[in-house]
Amino acid sequence: MTNSHKTDAKETIQRYGQRRFNKTTLTELSLTAIKQHCLVFFCEIPHFLPCSERTLYNYRLQDLQVIKDALEANKLEVKRELRSKMRESNHPLHSVMLYKLLADENELRRLSSNNQPPANPAQEKPFVFTLNLNPDNRIAEHLEASERKQLTGGEADYIDAEPEPD
Repeated sequence: MTNSHKTDAKETIQRYGQRRFNKTTLTELSLTAIKQHCLVFFCEIPHFLPCSERTLYNYRLQDLQVIKDALEANKLEVKRELRSKMRESNHPLHSVMLYKLLADENELRRLSSNNQPPANPAQEKPFVFTLNLNPDNRIAEHLEASERKQLTGGEADYIDAEPEPD
């Protein structure tokens, strides 16, 4: 925490008493910190208040729509400023980034380096794997030949065997 934040915290303690807050007071302090310091994430708020993050969560301030709206408004303002800076910039990368932000699906697909067709779940076919354990009865024929070999004690005749050259 910087000195200015500590000063703000000390002033708040003097104004509201020694670390005795209610939900209304914490909400007001949080909204003031959000606006003054342009905060965009809830986890940043306790750094500007004289209470812990746990206190804010205990009062369930993260669920208050007023705080969510204030954070969202700051996010939108930052995004607007960034887009404005990109628009005014002469840097080609900024122009491409801005165009990608504003492009529709078709334009984005055409800009992308890999030209794959768009994923369409209706066109995708499920992968079906069929395991045929007995193609053309070869396993049965092999077993019969093995059994003959065991019974006769000699060589078995395999149906798949190549004829011997003359």
